[in-house]
Amino acid sequence: MLEDRLHSIDDIIFSCFLQDDWLNEFRMPSHVLVYVYAGIMNVEYCGKNFSVVAGQYVFLKRDHLVRLNKTSLDGATYKAINIRLGKKALRQYAGNHKEHTSLIHEKRRLSDSAQLLPQTPELKSLFASLLPYYDKSLLPPDGFAQEATDKAIACLLSMDDRFYPTLFDFLDSWKINLPEFMEENFANDMSIKEFALYTGRSLATFKRDFAKFSNLSPEKWLITRRLEAAYELLKEGKKSVSEVCWSVGFQSRSHFTIAFKRQYNVLPSVIASKNM
Repeated sequence: MLEDRLHSIDDIIFSCFLQDDWLNEFRMPSHVLVYVYAGIMNVEYCGKNFSVVAGQYVFLKRDHLVRLNKTSLDGATYKAINIRLGKKALRQYAGNHKEHTSLIHEKRRLSDSAQLLPQTPELKSLFASLLPYYDKSLLPPDGFAQEATDKAIACLLSMDDRFYPTLFDFLDSWKINLPEFMEENFANDMSIKEFALYTGRSLATFKRDFAKFSNLSPEKWLITRRLEAAYELLKEGKKSVSEVCWSVGFQSRSHFTIAFKRQYNVLPSVIASKNM
């Protein structure tokens, strides 16, 4: 049971997976700082990938699509300590450290969905203090989890100023560049409401801003852009029609075929057969 592999102390989550592989694809509602204690975690997003091995740390951004593969390595079962950095904890930290808030406006945010972190003495000290609590029978003192979360935030801020606007984006009126975000994420299985949410907009504002760079509705633009990407992949001749269909974001082979025929007046299988 998954519950047997996880236990938590507020926003600190201890994980230990007994099987070889555990695959997940998700958008995290909170930023997460992860320390891999044993085994290996493979991270994949937006065509990029890297591995996090025992003794390494990774930061995973909120509301970004990331695929994680957690598995044993060299006979060692995968174990990790995860610290969730929710808005409540971040707001409290920002309220107690107002002298640093100017950096929220002055620095650029981290662009990657996941960031492998340096092994700083501060991070090592933080997670060393958490390791004893893998033992569920040990109860930490009151305030321990909040103190650990504050230390995790401080560790990130001290290593890179870009963490200021990344962690505290809710303190500033912000909107992710819409055309750029749509181009980077059109192949992801996201609803229009999710596109609005992840670009910092209400649905109404999203549609209004979208109209500034396209005469198409967001729904029509997504289908058109996916079909354009599919056409180019079929011309390359490296993937089957089904593989192309799924890779550009369609969830139905028949829907893909009908839409492709309507836009290009030819079946995708014909393009594929000419170039395979």
